[in-house]
Amino acid sequence: MKKLLLIFTVLFLLIFSIGFFVYAVSDKEPDKVTISLAGWGPGEETFKPSWAMFKEAFENEHPDITLDLIGIPYENLRQQLIVQAQAGTAPDLAQVDSAIDLELAALGFLQPLDSLLEKEVKDRIIGSLLEASKYNGKIYAVPQSPVPYVLYNSTYLAEKAGITKRPETIEELTQQATAIAGLGTDENGNRIWGISPDTARWIVGAYDFLPFFYNFGADEFDANGKVAINSKNAVEALAWYKELTEAGVLGPPGSDVREMRNLFSKDQLGFYVDNPGGRGIIRDQSGLGVDFDKHYEISVFPTKNRPENWSIYYAHTFVMFKQTKHPEAAAKFLNFYIKNADIQKTYYKDTGQLPPTNAALTDPAYGDSFSKTVMEQAGNVKRPFGLRPDKHGELVDILAVAVQSAVVGGVDPKAALDDAAQQMRELLGE
Repeated sequence: MKKLLLIFTVLFLLIFSIGFFVYAVSDKEPDKVTISLAGWGPGEETFKPSWAMFKEAFENEHPDITLDLIGIPYENLRQQLIVQAQAGTAPDLAQVDSAIDLELAALGFLQPLDSLLEKEVKDRIIGSLLEASKYNGKIYAVPQSPVPYVLYNSTYLAEKAGITKRPETIEELTQQATAIAGLGTDENGNRIWGISPDTARWIVGAYDFLPFFYNFGADEFDANGKVAINSKNAVEALAWYKELTEAGVLGPPGSDVREMRNLFSKDQLGFYVDNPGGRGIIRDQSGLGVDFDKHYEISVFPTKNRPENWSIYYAHTFVMFKQTKHPEAAAKFLNFYIKNADIQKTYYKDTGQLPPTNAALTDPAYGDSFSKTVMEQAGNVKRPFGLRPDKHGELVDILAVAVQSAVVGGVDPKAALDDAAQQMRELLGE
């Protein structure tokens, strides 16, 4: 009898222990997954508040996922991500742009997103942006914001120079920039420049040149897909740069967009080229915040040898690296971002970055003049060196060197572009 009682007692304790263990395991909170997201935005002071907002909102909606934000300066972003991908240490997600995204896809580093994006998300994204995010028919990028380059115009300096309208042609832009440069200096003795596209040796130097290059009637490739970077119209565009530089209208020669933004925010520059994200930066640098919007407006690019006003296709985008161990969790952030209209409106209000969704075309929140101009310019854009995304980085660098050699080094524009064309042909095996 005692032996039987002992057996029942042992069985009872065993069953109780198993039940308690099962309850404890089932009641335990699921392990958190950490998703890393690297990009220029999380590290830039102007954009840090927005990224803190993204992180908080996403983690509140997905308490089982931690979003680890990693800031990388834009000028280092492409090279660092390529090195990390080659070493197997790339982040799960990256905030990049259309200068980098399809190159990373062509190099085989990215995860196709077709099956990871919800149908609702694909339907919300502006169709042309989604199409521009494909490589070999598959989606490799999710647009964060359409940011075609536009021309920033100082209405403050225009008024002082007696200018009353936006420039619609290259000839009008030349006249207006020359008139503004003719103001000489401001009340503190600082030189006033007429126009300052980026002319440094990096990607933005090439990207700032390309809208003018297109509007002079030039293209990177001819109808047969062959390099045409040194066509007659292309040479004319670079000669225009050089002439303005020699006249003291374009400058400071060799400076990059960060210096341009600083000059523009101090009312020392008539025109400069930037994407819509420059709005938040020049507001901050001016010290006036939103009130600085009274000092400028934006316009589509003036044209010369084309009926349309062309710019470059440019978008801030998200990509997912193939080596991620948590593709479903990483995709939750991408789906979250596209579906959350509230954070997109706040982001626009703070930085001037429009959403990539159809709301940008229909929501009254985006009905101001700034937004309308951005979307007007977005209707006429070209992806730089779009025929060869696999060689995009090298091609852009060759063009940037040609631009800088003419503007800073005084090289003849035709000679500079002939040399660039030869380098490109060798690179592409023509």
